[in-house]
Order: sequence, then structure tokens, then C-alpha cells
Amino acid sequence: MTIRAVYPSTVPDENPEVDRGTIDEQIHDAKRGVAILATCIVQTLQEGDPTFQARFLKRLEDAYSATREDTDSPALDRLELIKWVKQMLTGWSDISGQGKPFLS
Repeated sequence: MTIRAVYPSTVPDENPEVDRGTIDEQIHDAKRGVAILATCIVQTLQEGDPTFQARFLKRLEDAYSATREDTDSPALDRLELIKWVKQMLTGWSDISGQGKPFLS
């Protein structure tokens, strides 16, 4: 059984009830939103400190390794989120190769 959620819209001039999709689709959408927020924060901090993004990406790689090695709980969602932030910042995708960073 697939459960879909319908919520009142919080966006002006939008359909009053919006199908938010399944729980899995909502989680996927929330992870994308978190990745976008993290990317925007890093890009903004990079404007004032040109070394910030490189340091952040190094720390992100360390976090990816530590998360991948964590055997206490399934880490797929966390690993995916870390990959998305890296891809948005650098434009690099393991699947499609080099692209443009987010908002560039």
C-alpha cells in the first residue's frame, strides 16, 4: 500500500491542496532542500573567505568516509545527501562528469 500525503499549500497563488507524494518522495525532496541550503551557505561564505569551500569539501569527504564506515545504522540517505552537496558545489557527478555548480 502506498500512502500519499496531501497538504494545504503554503505558496501563494498555488493550488490550495498539493499532492506531496509518498513518504519516500517527501524524504527525497527534503534531502534535496537540505542540500540546496547547505550549498547556498557554503557559496555565501566562500564570497568572504576564498578558502572556505575547499576546506568544507575536505571536511565533507571526511564525513562521507566516516558515514560509509558506520555500521550501526543504514547510511544510504546520509551518503546521498553528502554526495548531492558536493555535486552542487563542484558541478562534478560520478555519472555525468563535470557540469556547472549550483547557481553558477
